[in-house]
Amino acid sequence: MNYKECPDLDNPLFGFVEFNGKRVGAQARYKCQQFITTTLSLNSLSPGTLSPPSVYCTTPPVIAHARHDGVEARTRFEVNHTLKYRCYEGYTTTGFDVAKCFLYNNTMQWFGPEIECVPKECGDPGEILNGFKEGSCYSFSCRVTYHCRPGFSMEGRSKYYCQHDGTWNPRDLPTCKPIQCSMPDNPENGQAKFNSVFYNAVVSYDCNYGYMIVGPSTRRCGPDTRWSGSMPRCKEIDCGFPGDLYNGWLEGSRTNFGAVYKFRCNDNMKYEGYHDHRTECQKNGTWSHPLPKCLAPCIVPTIENGNLTNGTKPGSQVPHGSVIRVRCSKSYEPTFKTVPSTCYNGTWTHYPHCQPARCKKLPVRPRHGMVIAPRTGHGMRAKYRCKDGYELMGPQTTKCHFGNWTGRTPWCRVVYCPFPGYLVDGRVLLVGNMGMYIYRPYVRKVRNDRRIRYECNRGYFLSEGPPGATCVAGKWSPKNLPK
Repeated sequence: MNYKECPDLDNPLFGFVEFNGKRVGAQARYKCQQFITTTLSLNSLSPGTLSPPSVYCTTPPVIAHARHDGVEARTRFEVNHTLKYRCYEGYTTTGFDVAKCFLYNNTMQWFGPEIECVPKECGDPGEILNGFKEGSCYSFSCRVTYHCRPGFSMEGRSKYYCQHDGTWNPRDLPTCKPIQCSMPDNPENGQAKFNSVFYNAVVSYDCNYGYMIVGPSTRRCGPDTRWSGSMPRCKEIDCGFPGDLYNGWLEGSRTNFGAVYKFRCNDNMKYEGYHDHRTECQKNGTWSHPLPKCLAPCIVPTIENGNLTNGTKPGSQVPHGSVIRVRCSKSYEPTFKTVPSTCYNGTWTHYPHCQPARCKKLPVRPRHGMVIAPRTGHGMRAKYRCKDGYELMGPQTTKCHFGNWTGRTPWCRVVYCPFPGYLVDGRVLLVGNMGMYIYRPYVRKVRNDRRIRYECNRGYFLSEGPPGATCVAGKWSPKNLPK
């Protein structure tokens, strides 16, 4: 008996088929990979036929700003299942809006949708007078903001939103109205002057006669509808009392605007100040001229051992600024010879008098000597000194007496060192420019700074004492002979 065999089965998508035979009654087992697990036992109901396996599509495509009409959480869809897509509110759907599950090339997959969600357009909301808008996007979810130009304030909302239905919220545009400040008040005893009360307008303030403004003289209308600064006030002008005039007095009583004070000096006083001898209270609250000076005269002093060159009598008065010069008697001189004494408000800049004359020159110095004179005024002393190797013969000091040095000038005498003596078992050598030679007693004029050397005879040596000596101020140093 011949039996027909069933044909080979195709492998399922994501799986394969296992056979235990191909004749009637044989079984084929389907196995899936990963997410497809199904087992189907197929019995050939009739030769050559088998039941197909069950497969599905997974998560449907995701479209921006759109959703499908299926259950959101569902992840398995049978063959030929369809989903219809729709854009969210605020978006317009364009293109093919259906997705369908197909078996294609042994693969379960979605075909479609091919749509695009385009934001709805609200259009340009428009411009506003005396203002401008910020933002250039006019589609769904976009925002624009309106601003008023300086000098204008906004009435209405400034921010606008494009809604899902293609209209702006709010619907009516704002308006920009001119900024206006309140009418400025007049200060007490003054007036406010202005031509406008709109933004940037200026008001100026004036005070009545006899009053001065305290505070800002002008104010400006600002963007907050307020005048800048604070309200000024008008204060009565009062310059106050000018002050005390020493050696004089003031004529006047009022101190308000326009008041006048006259300046008066006492007798014999010299006036220094404004030539008109007056001052007036001005509208800025100050006096037109400062107080003058009434300067006192000076009493001419009595000059002992001298007199005044201009013939002014001692004890008389001379006005401020006068100058006196002094001529002193013989052997006297003025304390300030080059600078004259000047009268300043009753006092002399320095009191002139004649003092014993100074010695103008130093004393004559002796030959080979010097003079030490720290000061050369009357009664001061100078001291004479000789150079090394000389001794002073005569007075040691001199005194300045009325411009002359007293006494006679001394002289400096040269001094010599004596013969130092003989050296036992040795000799004394005198050091010269050309060398050393034996020092004999007949050599008498050995001057300051000359040197001697001590030398022992053959077979002897210096056991103690100096090897030599120097002539200092007529004496040998050191003075002891060696051994």
